[in-house]
Amino acid sequence: MEPLINFLSNLAPFTASELEQITSVWNRRQTFNRGEFMVRAGEVETQVHFVLEGTQTIHYLDKGKEICVGFGYPGTILIAYPSFITGKPSEFYVQAIKKTELLSLNYSDWKNLLETLPKFKDVWYQLTQAALLGMMEREVELHLASNQERYERLLKRSPKLLQLIPQRYVASYLKMEPETLSRLKATSVAKLEK
Repeated sequence: MEPLINFLSNLAPFTASELEQITSVWNRRQTFNRGEFMVRAGEVETQVHFVLEGTQTIHYLDKGKEICVGFGYPGTILIAYPSFITGKPSEFYVQAIKKTELLSLNYSDWKNLLETLPKFKDVWYQLTQAALLGMMEREVELHLASNQERYERLLKRSPKLLQLIPQRYVASYLKMEPETLSRLKATSVAKLEK
């Protein structure tokens, strides 16, 4: 519970009683083994997850190929957002890459927290705003930047992602083949050694 409290406290000055109110409902621990799904395409996302352990991918299938659009790792929020907000079936899969432990909050409790705690609403606004800005930045990168530029921008923005997430998922996220990512990493290392 402490990682969630720290996460929330870094975003807003919650009182002890406000944190108690949040953690009294955001407390369902769930464990998923490697390869298990939190949500599959066609299912409705009904929970917000805070990642305690493990790594996860958010992806969709295009002609049987996984296309990664995001990741979860310790200290982040994990959610099939469009489905959660609309109540419609998800187009995305949320899947454990490594053994995963989550703290989960269901939709009705989430909605109640938004309505009763202004600071929680502010935090959710901050998280949504950051996610939207990140998506827009990524969209521009995918259309305008070269493979090298996309790799360098990811390295600058999220350096630990490359340590936490297997290369094939990162390559998919960057819209390149794993071999291309390998070459870019090797070139980067060679430049650093000079």
